[in-house]
Amino acid sequence: MGKGSYMVKINFDVKKHKLDNGLEVITINKDTQISSINIGIKVGALNETLSEKGISHYIEHMLFKGTESRTFQKLNDDLEALGGEYNAYTDYSQTVYSISCLEDELKNAIELLSDMLISSKFPKEEVEKERGVILAEIRSSKDSVEDFSFKKINEVAFEKSALRYDVAGLDENVKKFTREELYEYYKKYYVPNNALITMVSSLSHEDAFEEISKYFSKWEQREVVKVEIEDEKNRDIKKITTKEN
Repeated sequence: MGKGSYMVKINFDVKKHKLDNGLEVITINKDTQISSINIGIKVGALNETLSEKGISHYIEHMLFKGTESRTFQKLNDDLEALGGEYNAYTDYSQTVYSISCLEDELKNAIELLSDMLISSKFPKEEVEKERGVILAEIRSSKDSVEDFSFKKINEVAFEKSALRYDVAGLDENVKKFTREELYEYYKKYYVPNNALITMVSSLSHEDAFEEISKYFSKWEQREVVKVEIEDEKNRDIKKITTKEN
């Protein structure tokens, strides 16, 4: 490669749409046999008050635990049957769910995601099981030096900003969230006018949008209270901490 900078321009065939309930949809048309659908909810650790730290991440776990029409087992069997990959993550400003699968299974993937996003049930026994899983996740992230240093940087860099706190939340919160609190928070933020879908497939933009509309247009729009996020410059500071072992 010669010296100097070069730019790679990738031309995607992209189209933006919007459902009547406010759900934004971006369809990407590509000659591919593997499709992917991602849905992002505009809620994350920055939306949480101190006593809520960890609630967005807890909810991400709960969406895989069953819906009004599917038990935990059925939902997971159906996800596995897609023969692709499904995943989710929570960040400071968003929670994202994604499925990649063969195009033959795309309609099933869209239907499954819509069921999880719109009709999750948060079964009480699953809330309890997941509590242990998340607490273990928080513990093990302290054992990874890389994760631990990243957390420490944020803690030292910010005094007030929510960025000080890890997305997985605080132990004491995770220990006490009730099923009702989790469900209420989910119902408050998981609304179409607070979400964005991106889908890559070989379907035409019209067909792709129609498939999404079929399952997501019944999602009810509600007013979302925008959270005022404090903008804080990080402290210019050097600090050394040690960790045992």
